Amino acid sequence: MENLTNPAVLDLFLTAFIGGSVLATAGLTLWLLPWTDQSIRSIDKTLNPIDLTQDGIPLPTLSRA
Repeated sequence: MENLTNPAVLDLFLTAFIGGSVLATAGLTLWLLPWTDQSIRSIDKTLNPIDLTQDGIPLPTLSRA
């Protein structure tokens, strides 16, 4: 069995940990994004209180683009 204090083995563990952390953070970020038109409008009204659009106009989505 390889010695766990070997620099190559430590580098492998560190690389796997960092790679897993990056993938987990990316997944969490995508999960937390607003995906419905209502939630997108709510966040837009929070960030931009002046509503320059008319109500009832559907937001363009990728499926209708």
